[in-house]
Amino acid sequence: MKFCRTAALFAMCSSAWAVSGYTVQQIKEFIQSAIEQKNPDKDVAATLRKMKLSERLDLNTVEALQGQGAGPKTVAVLKALASESESLPQAAPAPQKPVYVPPPPPSSEDQAKLLDEVLDRQLMALSNESTKDLLNARYEKFRKMGQFFDLGN
Repeated sequence: MKFCRTAALFAMCSSAWAVSGYTVQQIKEFIQSAIEQKNPDKDVAATLRKMKLSERLDLNTVEALQGQGAGPKTVAVLKALASESESLPQAAPAPQKPVYVPPPPPSSEDQAKLLDEVLDRQLMALSNESTKDLLNARYEKFRKMGQFFDLGN
């Protein structure tokens, strides 16, 4: 059923790509999707036979797809497509993923100011508590840390 959806997607899109054919990236995405969905090898190979390429498919890409889990029938069709596409232009390189550059950390003055504000706020909260309440809270905190098992008491 999943294969039918994938094949239907490619069938719908094939009218737009029929003039120019499929790119190597589209073929790779189709095969990776078929591998993830565990589509039968013969169905994937049959669908690939109907596809025409607009770019050259090299054997390194075929081997990479085989290493990712493409079946023997799919690999045979891919090798045939590679030999048929030798006269086509080279495939465009895959776009680079953008590298995340984190924002710079705050300056040491800003860090000191933030730390000062937090410490002041916490000290004000603690000064509103009585010494007895603080000691009881600390006692309960450490008592709970030592309780790993419910002994049924």
